[in-house]
Amino acid sequence: MLTTPVLRCLKLQLSAEVHTLCKHNYGQVHQDNPYLDQVHLLDDKLSKTIAQLRSQDFDLVIDLHNNLRSRIISLRLGVPTTRVNKLNWQKWLLVKLKINKLPDLHIVDRYLSACGDLPINNDGQGLDYFLPRQATALYSDLQGQYHLKSDYTCIAIGAAHYTKRIPLSKLIEVCNASHGQVVLLGGPADGQQGDHIVEQSSHHDIVNLAGKVSLTESAIILSHGRLLVTPDTGLMHIGAALHIPMVTVWGNTVPQLGMYPYVDNSQYHIIENENLSCRPCSKIGYNQCPKGHFKCMNDIQSQRIVEKMQSFIE
Repeated sequence: MLTTPVLRCLKLQLSAEVHTLCKHNYGQVHQDNPYLDQVHLLDDKLSKTIAQLRSQDFDLVIDLHNNLRSRIISLRLGVPTTRVNKLNWQKWLLVKLKINKLPDLHIVDRYLSACGDLPINNDGQGLDYFLPRQATALYSDLQGQYHLKSDYTCIAIGAAHYTKRIPLSKLIEVCNASHGQVVLLGGPADGQQGDHIVEQSSHHDIVNLAGKVSLTESAIILSHGRLLVTPDTGLMHIGAALHIPMVTVWGNTVPQLGMYPYVDNSQYHIIENENLSCRPCSKIGYNQCPKGHFKCMNDIQSQRIVEKMQSFIE
C-alpha cells in the first residue's frame, strides 16, 4: 500500500514501464492497479524469481525493501539500483533509548526519495487502492449474503503482531457503545476472536466477517462504511487510500516511526498511551508484551475510542 505513490508517479510522470515484485499474499493489493504493467510474485526459490526478472531486461531497480533478499536480487540482476534509506540507527535509538532522531517524514516520502535522480515529484494524491471493475456487483452480493445495512461502522480486529492488536475486552466495550450496525473485519486467524466479540457483546447487530471475506472484499465493504476503527495495520492504510474516516489505536508502535495514515490529518484520530517509558518497544511488534503488562493498549480507556468515533459520526 505504501509503495503505491511511487508506482503512480513513475508511470504518470516518466511514462515508464513499471513492474513490482511482492510476496504472493500481497499480490491482490496490486492486481487492479492501472499504473503497473506487471506484478511479479516472489517464488519460494529465489533463483527462479531472479531468472523471471532477468528476462524483463530492466533499466533500473528501485529497492523499497532494502533487506538481504532484495539486495541479492538486485545484485544478481546486474541492473543499476537505488535503495530506500531505512534509517536503522535512528529507529534503534528510538526503540532502545527513546531518543528520537528520526526525520519528520512519512515512509511514503522516504520511498519517493529512493527514486534517486529520477525527475519525479510527489503529486500529493496519497495512496492508491483500486477496487475491481465488478466491485458494485460484488458489494450487492455481499450486502445480501451478510445482511449489511446502508450505514455501518467497520472495526479491524486483527494485526500481524499481538502488541499491535486492540484487546478483545476493549473491542467488546466499543461495540457495546456503538450506534448502528458494526462490521468486524480481519484475516483467517481472526475469525474466532470475531465470534467471541459477537457472543460477549450486548450489541444486537454485529456482523463478523473476519476470515470470511478476502482482502479485496474487505476493501469493498470498507468503502461503503461510515467509519473504521483500526490498530496500526494494513487495513488502516487501505482506509487511508479509500478516504474513510478512521480512529486509529496504537499499541507498542508509535506514529513517529513514519507509518501513520498517509492522508489529511482531518480524516483520522490517533489514540495512544503517551505516558509509557517502554514505548515503543519495537519498530514492528511482538507476540507478547515484553514487560508482561501490555499497558500501551490496556491502559487506553475504551471511552476515548467511542468519543472519537462519535465525533466523526456527528
